[in-house]
Amino acid sequence: MILLVLAFGCKSVQTTSDDVPVIFMSKTACLGTCPDYDISVFSNGVVLLNARQFVEMEGAFKAKMSKEALNDLIEEFTSSGFDSFRTEYKSNRTDLPTTKLTFSNDGEKKTITDYDGAPKELKALEAKVHSLIESLNWKKAK
Repeated sequence: MILLVLAFGCKSVQTTSDDVPVIFMSKTACLGTCPDYDISVFSNGVVLLNARQFVEMEGAFKAKMSKEALNDLIEEFTSSGFDSFRTEYKSNRTDLPTTKLTFSNDGEKKTITDYDGAPKELKALEAKVHSLIESLNWKKAK
């Protein structure tokens, strides 16, 4: 019995490189109508969306990006100098949404927290990831 538990228990721990998103972005709510969601882009082109509020749809959704579109998005991240941005942009202003953007590439992973004051190049990457909500063909996730 113990051998069965060990044998089947080990299988559930196995993961693949597709289990970790290449790009992950989380946007938090504010006191107004700021979009509140998480979006994950995986190396196989699968994109997962968890839309909480103030997004066209609410709930969990799944879509697929073409390999070309995914490669273009990754190229935008690498050519932007993502690794040279600070890890945090903040201010004393209140009631702004927070955006967390993570990029994993070639074994390196960096997360940037943008509350206020991020450079326009970083804002452009955030907008590009956000635009996936409008551009992909979403299906309700199971």
